[in-house]
Amino acid sequence: MAGPADAEPDTLSRFRAYNVVHADLLNEILDVAPLTRARLEGILEKTSRLVSDFATLFGGSPDRATGAEADALVRVHAGLRARTLEALGRATTDPLPMDVCRLVQPFEDPQSPGEIRTFHGLKRYLHQRGLKLAFALIGSGPKTTKTVDLAVVAPDRSIEVGRHIEFVDLEGTAAPDAAPAMPYPVRLVADAFARQMLHAQPVPSHVRVFCYGTEVHYFARFRNHPAFIRIGLLAAPARRDDRTCSTWASATTSSTSTRASRSTPSAGSSSTSISSSRSTP
Repeated sequence: MAGPADAEPDTLSRFRAYNVVHADLLNEILDVAPLTRARLEGILEKTSRLVSDFATLFGGSPDRATGAEADALVRVHAGLRARTLEALGRATTDPLPMDVCRLVQPFEDPQSPGEIRTFHGLKRYLHQRGLKLAFALIGSGPKTTKTVDLAVVAPDRSIEVGRHIEFVDLEGTAAPDAAPAMPYPVRLVADAFARQMLHAQPVPSHVRVFCYGTEVHYFARFRNHPAFIRIGLLAAPARRDDRTCSTWASATTSSTSTRASRSTPSAGSSSTSISSSRSTP
């Protein structure tokens, strides 16, 4: 896989499209209508594209385990597709019989390629692993991962810090020595979480955001329940803070924190402050 500097914009455009296809495929798999041949053809086509994209994005990784994982997923997909087409060839009805449906729709949460038994499980594994490996597409520099930390200071001066937000602004053009800016879509999440913390409400979720200029992708995780939200802006505002972002899933290895925004008074004398951190893989 090419380095981050060489990969932009083709690799990032592919990753962006990869996430959109995942959302479309999940809609088709979860459709409550009976599974038909036409719908299955769409599921097979989209899954083939996702496996190809995963192999292209991550198969050339310098990490041997990641490359081997991509190869294993290609093999798992080929075997699952062959079994599905064999079962489809025996089917004489439309909607399709259960022996075909059982290879496509049942939910599973595989932890390795060898545990994948259905197209639903393959789709889930590809998406979750793609998000976790996405940091390799960004690298270091002004477009690296950033985090937003929320701190609540109580009247007794005790401090609670919440680290629930990561983001990448792929359209960022700020000078290397400039203070980190928080794009508007990220600030919306930070403000929502800040209100919960001010009222002593636990924040069980983690949100990762990717900024794509005129499109924002939010990935929210509530324990083991992920959600993907895509927002497109046809006429993007020209101001830097109103650019959009998209979220992703990778832990940061080191960070230097820069105080970047505001304090919000709350009931009593508690206050919350939002800080933006630049993370360097």
